[in-house]
Amino acid sequence: MPGNSRGQQAEAKVEGNVVSEKRNELSLERLYHPTKKVDFAAELPKSHWIGRDQSELLIRYGNRWSRFDLAVEPNAKSRVKPWPVFDRLCDQLATLSEIDREKAEPLIAEAVPSMREATDSIIVRSGNSVITVSAQTPASYLSRDGSTWHDPTLDPTGRKLAYTREGDLFVMDVATNLTRRLTHDASETLLDGILDWTYQEEIYGRGNFRAFWFSPDGHWLAMLRIDIGEVKPYVLAESKHDRNAGPTVRYSKAGDPIPHASLLLWDLRDFASREVPQAKVLVQSTSQDELIISGVWWHDRQNKLVYCISDRQQTYRELRMADPTSHDVVATAKVFLREESPAWVEPPASPAWLPSGGLIWRSELPSGKYRLYSIDPDGRSSYPITPNDMHVMNFAVSSRSSPLRVLFTADRGSSQGHYVYQTTIRDPIVRQDSTAGLDSTAGRGPSSGQGPSSGLGSKVGRAARSSDIPILMTTKPGWHDVDFALDGQWFTDRHSTSSSPPSLSVQSSEADGGLAIAIENQALQTKTPISKPEIFSIKGENGEGLPAMLVMPRVTEAAKTAQRYPVVVEVYGGPGTPTVRDRWRGTTTLYREWLSRQGIATLVVDNRSSAGSSAAASWPVQRELGKYEFADLMTSVDWLKRQPWVDTERIAIRGWSFGGFMTLYAMTHSDAFVAGIAGGAVTDWKEYDSFYTERYMGLPAANANGYEATSVVRRAGQLSGKLLLIHGEIDDNVHPACTLRMADALQQAGKDFEMMIYPGAGHAVTDPNQKWHLAKLTDGFLRRHLQGKTTEN
Repeated sequence: MPGNSRGQQAEAKVEGNVVSEKRNELSLERLYHPTKKVDFAAELPKSHWIGRDQSELLIRYGNRWSRFDLAVEPNAKSRVKPWPVFDRLCDQLATLSEIDREKAEPLIAEAVPSMREATDSIIVRSGNSVITVSAQTPASYLSRDGSTWHDPTLDPTGRKLAYTREGDLFVMDVATNLTRRLTHDASETLLDGILDWTYQEEIYGRGNFRAFWFSPDGHWLAMLRIDIGEVKPYVLAESKHDRNAGPTVRYSKAGDPIPHASLLLWDLRDFASREVPQAKVLVQSTSQDELIISGVWWHDRQNKLVYCISDRQQTYRELRMADPTSHDVVATAKVFLREESPAWVEPPASPAWLPSGGLIWRSELPSGKYRLYSIDPDGRSSYPITPNDMHVMNFAVSSRSSPLRVLFTADRGSSQGHYVYQTTIRDPIVRQDSTAGLDSTAGRGPSSGQGPSSGLGSKVGRAARSSDIPILMTTKPGWHDVDFALDGQWFTDRHSTSSSPPSLSVQSSEADGGLAIAIENQALQTKTPISKPEIFSIKGENGEGLPAMLVMPRVTEAAKTAQRYPVVVEVYGGPGTPTVRDRWRGTTTLYREWLSRQGIATLVVDNRSSAGSSAAASWPVQRELGKYEFADLMTSVDWLKRQPWVDTERIAIRGWSFGGFMTLYAMTHSDAFVAGIAGGAVTDWKEYDSFYTERYMGLPAANANGYEATSVVRRAGQLSGKLLLIHGEIDDNVHPACTLRMADALQQAGKDFEMMIYPGAGHAVTDPNQKWHLAKLTDGFLRRHLQGKTTEN
C-alpha cells in the first residue's frame, strides 16, 4: 500500500548484517562491525523506468521486479502489481539446461536495468556463458566461453551485439551468431573500445570502461581508440601477492604524455552480406595536437553522432555533429557549438534531444552558472531556458507534451537543498531578434558570441516567455534525488534530509497534477532520535557565505555555557564538489551523531570554490589549489573560536582524497588544529593525474611556482598538531607514494606522526574487517587527542 508496499515481497538482507526488530542504540560496533553492525535505515527498493511512449515504473524487491501501477485510484490497497514480463524472462532463461527457475531470477533481476522497453532483449551472464533473452523469444547462447568478453552490449534494436575481447572490438549478429572482428591492432598500449584509467576516472565516470556506442537503428557503431603508448606505467606493489607482484597501471601524471584518443565510426548496414568497411576517423589526438574527447552520444531523433572535444588544458569545449550517411562524413562533420572559458571547462553533461533535431545543452558559459540552453537543429541559434540564479544539475525533456516540458533539478538561493522544477519550451525554435526574457542575460546562450563563449551565428533565439518561469515541483525541504521517466512524464523522488533517511515516491511532471505518490518510507531505527544538524552560512572574508553544517554535542543548553567542547572539522574542498547538503549520508550521518553523544561537535564546511553555488565561484583557485580554500577554511575556524562553547585548544580536522590534501595543507600552514587525519591524500599535485590536475593547475612547466607553493611535502617541517596518515596499499587513484613521500619528508624534518596502510585496499577501504579497523583507528585517534579517551564500542 502507499507508503508501505513492501508486503510479502520483502526479503531480509543477509550479507552479515544484523537486522533487528527492536530499536538499537548507536555504538561504533553497531555502525561498523562486519557481523554485528545494525541496519539503522534499511535501503529503499531499486526502481527503473521503461517505455519511451508510455511510462512504466518497475520496483525491485529482493530478486523480483514488480510493476508500480501509476493509474489506480489513490485509495487502492496496493499499487504494486506483478510484472508478467519478469516471469516470462525467467521462464525463457530457465529453458536452458544449465539454468533452473531459481537460478534464473537473480540473473534476470540484475539485467532488467538495461531494458528501455518491455519488448527489449537483454544480456545475461551465467558463469562463462553469455546469453540473450527476451519475453518474446527463447533464450539462446551467444557464447559458452565468453569469459574474455567485456561489456557485451546490444544495439537498441536487439539485432546486433558488440563486445571487446583481448583489447579488440567485435560485432555479432544475434540471430545468426555471425561475428565480425572490427579491429586487429589492440595491444597492451592500444585500446579499442576500452577506456584507459584516466578517461574512465576523469571523463566518463569511475568504473565505466566501455568506449563504444551503437546508433539508435543499430546501423552504425562509434568507438574510441585510446593510445597509451606514451603514458608511463605505474607499478602498485601488493603485499598479498608473491614477491609483492601487483597491478601495473598506465597513469598520466601532470605534465606527462597524455592518452591519445581517436573517434572511429563504422558502417554496419551491410553487416550480414559483406565485410564491414574500414572505419572513418572523425577526430584524433596526437602529440602535436593534444585533444580530449569528452563526450560521445547518438542523437536519438536524427541518428546523428554528437561528440565533444577539448584541448589538453580544457580551456574550451567544442560540440560537433556528424551525419554518418554523408558521402564524406569526416569533411561534413560540423562544429555545432564552441565555448571558451576564462578558466577551464568541466566534462559535459549528456544532452537531451528534441523532436525537431535540436538539443538541450547544460553549460556554465558564459554566465558562470550551470544553465540549460535550447539549441536549434542547425546550431545557429540558442536561448537560455533556465534563469541565471539557478544552478542546474540533472534534466530531461517530456517529449509527449505540447509545448515541450523540461524537468530539471537545481538549487535556488541555497546550494544545500535540491529541488525539481519544470519549464516549457518551443520546438523548433522560432528565431527573432528579441532578447527580452528571463533575466538580464536572456538570449545570451552559448552561441551568442558574448562573454567568454564564442558562437556560430548572430541570430538569437527568442527568450522564454514570462509564463515559462520555472515551476517548483517538489516542495519538501531537503534533497530530492530523482530519476526521470524516459518520456519525461513522471519521475521518482528519493527525498531525504540531513536527519531523516530517504523516502521513495513517484510524481507526475504535469504542473497541475504533481502530487507525490508514496512508494516506500524508511524509518530510522535508533533507540533515541538523532539531532537535526544546523545548516547555515559563515560569512567569508568578501562577505559571501560559506556553507556549513554543525552537529552539536548532545548536552543541555546550560551545559553549553558551563563548559567548552572539542570540535572535528570535516573538509573536502575540491572545485565544485560540495559536502554541506541537507541530505541523508547514511553511516556518515550516524557517526557524526555518535561523536555528538560523546561530547564532540562536528563542523562540515565548504569553501567558496567547492560550495557548488556556481562554476565561476571555483575559477579563482586556478593555478594554486589550496590557497583560497585554506583562507576560507580558516575563516570557518575563526568563527568556531568565537563561539562560547568551543574549546579552541581542541579543534581537529579530517578529510579524504582532496580532503586529505586540505587537511595537510591546513596543518602545515597554521597551528589551529590539535590533531588531523589525512586519508588517501594528494601531497604534491605533480603526482596526480593529468586530466584533473591540469584542468585546475595548468602544466607544471608553465606553472612551476603554483605547483611548488601547493606541495604539502615541501611544508612538512611546518607541521603543527598530531597527524594520522592513512592510505590503501594499491590505490590506483591517489598513489600510496603520495603518503609515503609525505612520511619521508616528516621523518626528515624530525616530525612525529602516525600512519596506517591497508593492504590490498584501493582509494576506498572496502574490506569489512578493514573498515571496522579503520573506524576504531580514526575514532580512537580523535577521542584520544580531543578528550584523552580511548574508543568505547
